[in-house]
Amino acid sequence: MKKTIDKKLYWLFFLIYLIGIVLITIFYVDYSLFLLVGFNVLSLILATIIHELGHLVFGLISNYQFVSFRIFNFMLIKENNKIKIKSYSIPNTLGQCLLLPRSSEQKSMLYNLGGVIFNFLTIVMMLLLLFINNPYIWLFSFIMINTSLFFALTNGVPLKVGLVSNDGKNAQNLKDKNELRAFNNILFINYYLSNNYRLDQIDEQYFTFNESNNKEHTMSIKVVYFSRLLAFKKFEEALALGNKLLNEENVLPLYKLQIQNDLVYLYCLNDDLENVQRLYNDQFIKSLKPLRNNISVLRTKYVYHLLVLNDNNEKIYQSFINFSKVHPYKGEVMSEVMLIDQARNRTLQDK
Repeated sequence: MKKTIDKKLYWLFFLIYLIGIVLITIFYVDYSLFLLVGFNVLSLILATIIHELGHLVFGLISNYQFVSFRIFNFMLIKENNKIKIKSYSIPNTLGQCLLLPRSSEQKSMLYNLGGVIFNFLTIVMMLLLLFINNPYIWLFSFIMINTSLFFALTNGVPLKVGLVSNDGKNAQNLKDKNELRAFNNILFINYYLSNNYRLDQIDEQYFTFNESNNKEHTMSIKVVYFSRLLAFKKFEEALALGNKLLNEENVLPLYKLQIQNDLVYLYCLNDDLENVQRLYNDQFIKSLKPLRNNISVLRTKYVYHLLVLNDNNEKIYQSFINFSKVHPYKGEVMSEVMLIDQARNRTLQDK
């Protein structure tokens, strides 16, 4: 029921945004269509940059430290105290700013809502620009106000739409101390991954959770712990936890796709064709399209061909290698290579 309400709210905000575009277009009908489209595209790019800058500025004000900043596929990441440029994307996100807290208890409300605050400040600035008597400035200001309002509403009102939760939903969850601790621990784990650690090399303190707690960020820690079991090659324990998480309501849809993908890998290792066919179905493969270049998805696809279809598909393996080279988290790459080697060793043992 809540998911349905979230979707309806999102589409309401999108409708308001479209109505704004239509009204501006009608009012400026004599202007070039190229100019109108160009200003709208530019406003989307600027609103995304401004939103992520808001997270960065308010995060730094809150004594978080810089880790990475992403706009679309363009990513700046701090790796071993050096800023590097990478290419990376996450489905249903236009950008992301990830920082490092000082402790697991550090308050993060401003960091989470900084993007929305900057979007509202942009609206105020655009309103001030309307005092300049220039029709082109007016046109761009109206378009920027419309786009910034859309960003502020869809990120500020707590929603879970598509594969991820928005900033407002995160801020709402972080009122709970356990959720705040889980959120910051995820940031700690991300920091270590960005500095070439594997999950099995990161201190266990960041993976602790209350088994009975099923709130969103705690569930996210459980998901990362599941991935950690794979890194440790604790496959039976991973199977049990993965199947449990797959049926939990508060696990983000994006994480559920990743869990199901890893379960397929594990069932391939176990020669459990019944469960492989149950999970690796046409609907699941279709849902993986936004993640088609994800190295974990490519790993499972290759292993499925190798162990189930008896096809050492070099084309898939080469795709895995190519995307591994540009993947920003080398620790994850090392873990994925280990999992592929595990499957390849299986084929050698069977011969």
